Amino acid sequence: MLLTPAPQVAPVHLRLLCPAGYNYPVEDVLLELVECLDNPALSLLQWNEEFSYIEGRLPSGLAPRLNAVTAEHEAALNSAFAGDRGNTEFPGRMLIRIMRETVEVSYSTGLASQQ
Repeated sequence: MLLTPAPQVAPVHLRLLCPAGYNYPVEDVLLELVECLDNPALSLLQWNEEFSYIEGRLPSGLAPRLNAVTAEHEAALNSAFAGDRGNTEFPGRMLIRIMRETVEVSYSTGLASQQ
């Protein structure tokens, strides 16, 4: 005769998939996470991390132009954190426009040199 195992009742912290010793209220942790995601500097931090991988492989002149735009945004963020509520929206559209202009110029230059 086979015995079926009796269900084990796990402590509350295991049932919630929280490691033992994690004594923070879930609501506080979620609130902190949302505050981090709402932080206007998050986009700049992500940009800087990804940009550092490709900066050396970009066409000449492009990296300084992109760096100038992000430096201006960083200055705006710093002044916003200091109390001046300026525009802190990440300049993604401007960065895309600069990259597209560079591609168009490179493409048109390449076509002109082939003729």
